[in-house]
Amino acid sequence: MAKAASERAEVMVGTLSAGLQAANGDMGESAATITQDVLDAAYDMGHSFPGGVPALAQRMGVSANTLNHKLNPSNDTHHLTVRELQKAMHITGDHGPLHALCASLNHVALPISTNAGGCVDHALRELGAQVGDVYRQVDGALKDRRVTPNERKRIRREVAEAIAALNNVLQVL
Repeated sequence: MAKAASERAEVMVGTLSAGLQAANGDMGESAATITQDVLDAAYDMGHSFPGGVPALAQRMGVSANTLNHKLNPSNDTHHLTVRELQKAMHITGDHGPLHALCASLNHVALPISTNAGGCVDHALRELGAQVGDVYRQVDGALKDRRVTPNERKRIRREVAEAIAALNNVLQVL
């Protein structure tokens, strides 16, 4: 699986975990903090784009200075519109702001597979492999009866890839 798709899927699982905590009554964060997470994700999206904000602004057809202000979470005078955010996510391929927004609303955004013309047998074998990877990561993490933050991150990545594989099964049917 491509690195970007894996990262998106990892964020999706983190979002799923936050949603499950919220469903159990553990909101954990204030609305202001969650909104800040969306703004921080937008900032990260723009600044991690190859060439940074100036390159993204050029692709979007807007002023680099204005976009830089709009991506600054501390700026109270310039704000991204929904259309601008959508365009930026489309150009960058970074859906972090979408996942942060979903997490703030206790929802999950799942990527839709573009491999809809694939083979069901292949999709099922890939699903089995991904579920096996989840099992191996969890089993390894539990050997010492505690899960470290790095182990949790690896488990989330594997679970995200398994969810993506399940989605692919639906797409090929």
